[in-house]
Amino acid sequence: MKKIILYVIIPVVLLLLACLGYWAYMAENGPSAAEMEYAYASMVKEGGAGAAIDAVKGDYGRKRAVKEGCHQIMHAIGRAAVWDGKSNLSAAFADGDSFCWSGYYHGVMEGLLYEMGSTGLGSITTVCSGIGAVENYSFNYYNCVHGLGHGVMYVNGNELFISLEACRALGGWWERESCYGGVFMENIISTGKYHQTDYLKEDDLLYPCDAVDAEYKYACYLMQASWMLRGTGGDFGKVFALCRGIEPEFRTTCFQSLGREASGYNYGHPSWAKRLCLLGKKGEEQEYCIIGAAMDMVSYYHSTDEAMEFCALFRGNISEECGKVVGFYATYGS
Repeated sequence: MKKIILYVIIPVVLLLLACLGYWAYMAENGPSAAEMEYAYASMVKEGGAGAAIDAVKGDYGRKRAVKEGCHQIMHAIGRAAVWDGKSNLSAAFADGDSFCWSGYYHGVMEGLLYEMGSTGLGSITTVCSGIGAVENYSFNYYNCVHGLGHGVMYVNGNELFISLEACRALGGWWERESCYGGVFMENIISTGKYHQTDYLKEDDLLYPCDAVDAEYKYACYLMQASWMLRGTGGDFGKVFALCRGIEPEFRTTCFQSLGREASGYNYGHPSWAKRLCLLGKKGEEQEYCIIGAAMDMVSYYHSTDEAMEFCALFRGNISEECGKVVGFYATYGS
């Protein structure tokens, strides 16, 4: 369990992903998914980003399609804040909101990098320097450098390996890892009719994690459980087995990724998330799944209450360690 703290150093994208819901949204709505994104984004021109975000929040609890496609809708609002709102980076971030796994900020970076064009990607090392509180790894700074990963994918037509190389130009290890996370997250959600990737395989659920260089594997496996679950029909037991078979140094990352999904499948039902994590073998499989689930709850609810309730469902050292990680993540990582 001592290694667990290492996995919360990067405030990675545990807060970001409800991908299986997004797949359902696209499958159910087809072309209307893009139309819905356009409808909310068009509100930016008239009333600003805040009005569009408020409209999404108002519809979130009433419309299933909005709830399931919320992250991508917020992407569209973020892009519109740059394109239609004519906001610069600082202004767009000031108008922002982390609702739906920070999708708005990701969209802002997509819009900004799109305006810069592929010839401007050489200057991405300085894009986030004016966002503020860089030295403290603030939430806005994280969303900026993580959003760069989404942005370079957007500009490069979802070409994953080219986008990873763009992120590699960033100076710091933390910045590079955050950007890599954005690339892999964008790859995972690029499965709709109008948003596709060539870097996921139905006959190899570990791809591209089993094909990228070691430098990128941590960020990749931290996202990959979403795709692995889709490919196994949501069978957590099968995905635990797949994680068990990857490179030893990344297995705990894969189990943590599975914990995020256990939480995401069961918001409001912590005992159900517990049941899914306990499908793993005793020891690090269950422990890292539990930690991943607890961290996701902090991110989703913007509170420690639900996560601590989840931690209390367990006994002994894991309950105590779960609570410690929740406190650390709430302070430094969410």
